[in-house]
Amino acid sequence: MGIVARGAWLAAAVALFVQPARSQTPLRGAIVEGSVVDSSTRRGISGARVRIQSGQDEPLFTATDEQGHFQFAGLEYRAYQVDARYPGFITSQEAAGEYGGVRVDPMRNRPNEQVRLNMQRYGAIVGKVVDPFGVPVEGVAVNALQRNPIGERHRFVYYHDGSDQYAGPLPTRTDDLGEYRIAPLAAGSYYVFVQPGSNYFPSQPAMRLLSDARERATFYPHALKPSETKPVELAEGKELRVDVRIIRQGGVKVSGRILGVTPEDAQAASGLDVWVFVSPLSPGASSMSSSTLAGDRFTAADLLPGKYLFEAGQYAAGNSSHRSEEHTSELQSLRH
Repeated sequence: MGIVARGAWLAAAVALFVQPARSQTPLRGAIVEGSVVDSSTRRGISGARVRIQSGQDEPLFTATDEQGHFQFAGLEYRAYQVDARYPGFITSQEAAGEYGGVRVDPMRNRPNEQVRLNMQRYGAIVGKVVDPFGVPVEGVAVNALQRNPIGERHRFVYYHDGSDQYAGPLPTRTDDLGEYRIAPLAAGSYYVFVQPGSNYFPSQPAMRLLSDARERATFYPHALKPSETKPVELAEGKELRVDVRIIRQGGVKVSGRILGVTPEDAQAASGLDVWVFVSPLSPGASSMSSSTLAGDRFTAADLLPGKYLFEAGQYAAGNSSHRSEEHTSELQSLRH
């Protein structure tokens, strides 16, 4: 009797032990299917690469058949993101500046509901960037920006002008011949924006020119601000050539004095370095730059009209923490 009772107790214990593991097994059998379609012709795209992913899980891939149809079977009943890739095309979500694909949830979608991924042919803006003397420049940043009202959410905003902001993808850079290509781009209006001067190391060091503070960030074809020019129009599936010559324009020199501590005093007393940094606060102002120091005096050269923040600080070598003082100044006119 004791042996039977003990066996029953062990069976119950095994059942209790196994049950939780069985309840944690995910429920599978979900199907996600649909079509990848050319939004212009309404025809399916054969051979498109389709990806499905849930959260941070490993993505799954498949390809569309001759009618543009795809299917993922045996999935867990969870929410997924589905997107597609095909040479020369972008999804409608990407064309609208949205990323992440289409969200589907087999638990909530209607039975037999299919996903439709619309794609459209993308365009490209290509061209050459030359310096004010007509020499091709390697390694300068080039971007295609679109104008939107301030407040709209965009991943990368590069410029503000009045009530407008100018956003775009990450910039590309010119090659050793000064050539660039920006793609993929949806059809629309773009401001081509060139930013000379960077920490880029060219493939041909001998071609790297000394930086010139008078070379300005330039909007095609020859403007310092987007409000002073017009955008270019890119058609769907087309390639548009836009060559840019960087503007060279002198500015004014701003100088001042650092109060409280000089670079020599800081070095002698505690090994601190002193710096003065200039940041633009208004459209059309010069790009951020550091100034030169001589004793307790600083000088920032070739600043364009606009509002600036002058920040002076000191820090120890190898220590990013620092103390600083700020001053805002506005330049009203140019004197050459």
